Amino acid sequence: MIDGSINPAVASYIEDSLAAAKADGASALVIQLDTPGGLLSSAEKIVKDLLAAPVPVIVYVAPSGASAASAGTFITAAANITFARSIAQQRGRNEDWIEQAVRHSIAIGEREALAKNVIDIVAPDLRNLLTQASGRKVQVAGKQITLALADAAVRLVRMTPGQHLLNTLADPNIVYLLMMAGLIGLYFEFAHPGVIFPGVAGAICLLLALASFQVLPINLTGLLLIFLGVGLLISEAFVTSYGILGLGGVSAFVIGSLFLIDTSKTDLRVNRDIIYGAAAALTLIILGIGFIVARERRRRPTTGLEALIGEVGEVREPIAPGAPGKVFVHGEIWRATSSDALEPGARARIKAVNGLELQAAIFILSGLKVLNEYERAVVFRLGRLTPYRGPGVVFVIPVLERMARIDLRTVTLDIPPQDVITKDNVTVKVSAVLYFRVVDPSRAVTEVANYLFATMQLAQTTLRSVGGQTELDELLSQRDKLNARIQEIVDSQTEPWGVKVTLVELKNIDLPQDMQRAIAAQAEAERERRAKVIAAEGEFQAAQRLADAADIMGKSPITLQLRYLQTLKEIATDHNSTTVFPMPIDLFEPFRAFAKIAANAEDKPKT
Repeated sequence: MIDGSINPAVASYIEDSLAAAKADGASALVIQLDTPGGLLSSAEKIVKDLLAAPVPVIVYVAPSGASAASAGTFITAAANITFARSIAQQRGRNEDWIEQAVRHSIAIGEREALAKNVIDIVAPDLRNLLTQASGRKVQVAGKQITLALADAAVRLVRMTPGQHLLNTLADPNIVYLLMMAGLIGLYFEFAHPGVIFPGVAGAICLLLALASFQVLPINLTGLLLIFLGVGLLISEAFVTSYGILGLGGVSAFVIGSLFLIDTSKTDLRVNRDIIYGAAAALTLIILGIGFIVARERRRRPTTGLEALIGEVGEVREPIAPGAPGKVFVHGEIWRATSSDALEPGARARIKAVNGLELQAAIFILSGLKVLNEYERAVVFRLGRLTPYRGPGVVFVIPVLERMARIDLRTVTLDIPPQDVITKDNVTVKVSAVLYFRVVDPSRAVTEVANYLFATMQLAQTTLRSVGGQTELDELLSQRDKLNARIQEIVDSQTEPWGVKVTLVELKNIDLPQDMQRAIAAQAEAERERRAKVIAAEGEFQAAQRLADAADIMGKSPITLQLRYLQTLKEIATDHNSTTVFPMPIDLFEPFRAFAKIAANAEDKPKT
C-alpha cells in the first residue's frame, strides 16, 4: 500500500515486496496506489523492478478518489517520458495518451481511462479486482501466465520501520517543519547555552531535513547521525544534562543506523535486531546513569545542620511552650523548643534549626509502633500503667501515653572480672557470664528503674560474696556447685522485677603470680611424694617376695639347685670367658662353726 509521494523509501518498499512475493510463491503482487507524484529517480527504479518482476504485478489505484499523478502514472503504466511509449507498447496500452499525459499533465477519470485502454479493470474493491483479473493472460519474465486469483488469500506487506520513517520524512510539509525546528533549536541553544535540549533536537531535525531535501545522501545522513549520537553519548559523561544528551544520542544513533545503508541502491542492510539491541543497551545505560544522578540530587543532606530538618527524634526532657527541653536526634542530644507540649519518649519532627537550638513539632505518626514477636510495649496513660501490648502494630496516643519497649529474648550478660578474697585469704579475679530474660514486662518497668543495670550490679556483688565464702580449692574444683549457688541467689533477688535468671557460668579464675608458683611447687612436691611412695611400695613388695622365696627354698632344698642351674643357663647365654666352679655351701659350715667358737672365746673374761 502506497499512500504518499514516490521516494526512495517507496522504491525500497516495492523491491522488498517483490522479493517477498517471489519467496512466498505468491500468484501476484497488488500495489494499492494513491500518490500525487514524486521523485523521477525513484519512479525509474520502480518501473525497472516492475518490468523485471518475477510475479505478475497489479497496480490498484484506490480507494475511491485516489489518484496516480506524475510519477504514479509511470508506475501505473510502467513508463516515463523517454521510455513511456516503448513500455506502453510492451504492456499493450494507449501509447499516445500516455505520452500526452506526460507532456501536458492530462488527467482523466477511471471510466475514460478504461475506454482509452490506459487501464485494464475498474473494480470497487480488492476482492472484485482479483475476480476480474482471474483468467487474464500476462507476460512475466518472457513467459505468458494465466492469472488465477479469484480465491487467492491476501497478505498485507508493510513497510519496515526505516522505510516508514524515510517515507514520512519525504512529506514536503514535514520536511519544512523539520528544517524550521532545526534552525530554531540551534538558534535557541546558541542564544542560551547550557539548555542542551534545543541544540540536540535542532541538530537531529536539521540533518533529517537535509536528507529529505536530497541535499545529503541518505547513507551519508545516517553516518552523520551516528557520529552525532556517539558525540552526544560521550558528552553525557562530562556535561550535566540529566540524560538529555544521552537520550538525544540514542535517538540519533537509531535513526542513523536505519539510514546508514541506502536500500534503494543496494541489497545490503543492517540487521534490525542488531540496531534495536544496541539502542536498547545504550538507552538502559543512559537511563541508569540518569536515574542514579537524579536520585543523588534528590537525596536529602546527610551531614550538617540541613540534615536535621525533617528528621524525627526522641524527646529526652519535657518540652513545653516557652520551656525548652532536650531531643535525641542523629545520635546527639539537642536543646529544642516547641509550640506543643512534648513528654519524654514522644517522637518529634525537627522543623528548623536556630543556631544550636532546634524547633520541634509533634510527629503525627509517632504513635504508630511496630513490635516484633519478641517485643512487648509497656504503656503509661497519664502516668497510670495499662496492660502491656504487642506483638504487632500498636498505637500510642502522643502526649497522653508513654511507651517503654521491652525485649523478651534471653539476654547474655558478661560479668567483668571481680576481685575476690577467698575464705582461705587468697586474692583472685573471677569473671562469669549470666543468662536471663524478662518474663513480666510490666514489673520489669515498674519495680526497678533499669532492670538490665540492676541485674548486672546484683550479679557482680553476688559473685564476690559467694567467692568470699569459698576456699580456693573449692573455687577451682567445684564450679558447678558455685554456678548453682550464684544462679539461685540472683534469681531470687530478680524475681520481683519480672526477670528470670536461667544460667550462670564461671568463665575465668585468674590467680596471682606468686600463688601460681606456690601451686606449681605444691603440685611438683606432690608428684615427687607419689613417686617415692610408689618406689618404696615396689621395694617392699620385692622384699616380701624374696622372703617368700627363701621360705620355699628352706623347705625344699632342691629348689636351690634348680635356681643354681637356672643361673648357669643365664650366664651361658652370653659369649664370655667366665669360668664358674660350683661349690656346695655345706663345705663352709665347719669353718663357720669354728669362727663362731673363736669369737665366743674372745668374749669370755680372763681369770
